[in-house]
Amino acid sequence: MSAQESPIEASPKMRASPLPQSVLSCLISARELSFLQKHIDRLNPTSASPKREQSPAKQPRKDDILVRDIRHATRVFATVTAAMKIYGAVSRRLNRTYTSPQTKQRRFNSPVFRVPLSLSTVLLLYRLLFRFLSKLRLSLLDSKPTSEWRSIERKSPRTASALTSRYAPAAGASLAGLALGICPSQQLRQSLALTAMFRALEFAWDCGEDTGMIWGWKKGEKDGEKKPAPRPWWWGSWMLQPFVFGQLLHAAVFDWDCFPTSLGNFAFRFSAPYLTKTDNLSLEPHQILSVLGETAYQDWPSATSSSIRLVQQSLRSIPPSLTVAAPTSLPRLPLTSPTSLPCTALHSHHSCTGALRTFYLRSTPRLARLLLILYSLTLLPRIRNLSPSTNPLPTLLRALLTRTLRTSLFLSGVISTCWASICLSQTLLPGHVLPTKRFLLGGFLAGMWAFVDRKGETSRPLFLYTTRQSSDSLLKVGKKRGWWRRGRKGGLEVGVFVLSLAVLGVVYERERMAIRDGMWRGGVGWVRGLEGEGGGRGVGEEKEEDKEGKEKVL
Repeated sequence: MSAQESPIEASPKMRASPLPQSVLSCLISARELSFLQKHIDRLNPTSASPKREQSPAKQPRKDDILVRDIRHATRVFATVTAAMKIYGAVSRRLNRTYTSPQTKQRRFNSPVFRVPLSLSTVLLLYRLLFRFLSKLRLSLLDSKPTSEWRSIERKSPRTASALTSRYAPAAGASLAGLALGICPSQQLRQSLALTAMFRALEFAWDCGEDTGMIWGWKKGEKDGEKKPAPRPWWWGSWMLQPFVFGQLLHAAVFDWDCFPTSLGNFAFRFSAPYLTKTDNLSLEPHQILSVLGETAYQDWPSATSSSIRLVQQSLRSIPPSLTVAAPTSLPRLPLTSPTSLPCTALHSHHSCTGALRTFYLRSTPRLARLLLILYSLTLLPRIRNLSPSTNPLPTLLRALLTRTLRTSLFLSGVISTCWASICLSQTLLPGHVLPTKRFLLGGFLAGMWAFVDRKGETSRPLFLYTTRQSSDSLLKVGKKRGWWRRGRKGGLEVGVFVLSLAVLGVVYERERMAIRDGMWRGGVGWVRGLEGEGGGRGVGEEKEEDKEGKEKVL
């Protein structure tokens, strides 16, 4: 290749050989190759060839479907591999931990190879199965008038109806989710399965509402046309939060190793003056919760030296500083007994009501400021498209402040109620009454704060996120306590993932706009391989339909 020749131009031998062209087509599409050629010619005008630009043979050809699928799977593999390597390098850099030579794994057994291989295989198999089953269904529908089809339908009617159903390709292609078993990390498989399951259930519920399968139908007031009936005003995903926070608070006290670390760090950060270190009690927040768990197992004894010593013997992680908390040095608590060990461990205030008042004065403004910054960043792309007639700036600012106040009130109410309910239970309940179940009741009361934020724009994703975290924690607690056993080689997570893919595909086929999240709607279409490189149907939907989907929030 000469210095004046374009890098895209290959030698005659390379152009004649099909292998380099096949490899190149699996890495880059014809449209992208044409774009690179034009860009290189623009940067280096002397290398432009008029004959090549005008030659019809050099025009971008339509992509082969199989080649496009292989190219997308290859890109998924490369992207996930690069992301995992970058994440590992950043984590080691921040934690100052470096992998020793003894812990290194072989390349083909390492998570950096098997996780991308699993995800790319799921994508490729899904597209191949979906295309094969779609063609099979069309061919069977074309052969319906024939006598052979009538004989097949007479012998096995259920099989015939299943193969010709409009949902058959989506349900059959979900078997590609079995490739998730290649992933070596059980926690990653469980997280992916839970995420897919909750999103599938969410979209299936929306589809049922849009088609009138849940709330029925009603006649319109103006035209008299039947329309799906709206849900009751009190119904929503906020109803899950009492059960979610009841489980999370119980797990935080008794099974800290099964509690979501991200939620714990967030709650502890905004819990002052609760769970803070004092001169008499220099413990970490999760160690203080462990103290509460041990005292609950002992039916909440009074804070005497013998009970403290008994708790200290059961918790090896507690430092000796706990022994200085004698009854003479404990502050008097008006709402509880003067020797209440839970209140002493929770806060250092002389009054439980004073601790609650201090919490709202210190933590709530910090939480509101953080949410205001985050929500403002999400609104920056929308400011450019503002118009004074349809969406004026004062209306947007009012919505931003309302959204911030609702979410901050919900989060601060949940955190404060979780800790204050422990102090309240010491006054209302004797030690032997519901010694461990009172944490479930306290979390249940804390989850009722979700009613305040039930109409927020971000409330539904937040509620579903906490529900996923609670489900993940519940699975870990069940395995730890022997309530259930994990399937062989993670078969349970893989099975849930396969069923979730089937539900997502059926919902997309039944009512595409029921997937109200535009990114997920476009993602499902892209996984199917629809509309080439664009990411499938549902990426660019009508604005009115998208707006209607966003307004229908649980």
